Amino acid sequence: MSKYKNNVLAFRLKPAPPTITEKVQDVLVCSLCESNSFYMVLNDEKQIACSECGYLTTLNWKSKKPSP
Repeated sequence: MSKYKNNVLAFRLKPAPPTITEKVQDVLVCSLCESNSFYMVLNDEKQIACSECGYLTTLNWKSKKPSP
């Protein structure tokens, strides 16, 4: 048996923070209140909602996965 012991500890790698990309998309108007301001709703369907009246549009948003 060796006189010296191995005392090296492996460090856990921190996961990379997600990359947030913002893209301006031309949107006409909400069909209910004619607003042109929208929210990206974080749910399973990733819907887009009007920020004035809350109307859920038929559009969905997509997120980019960071490249390795």
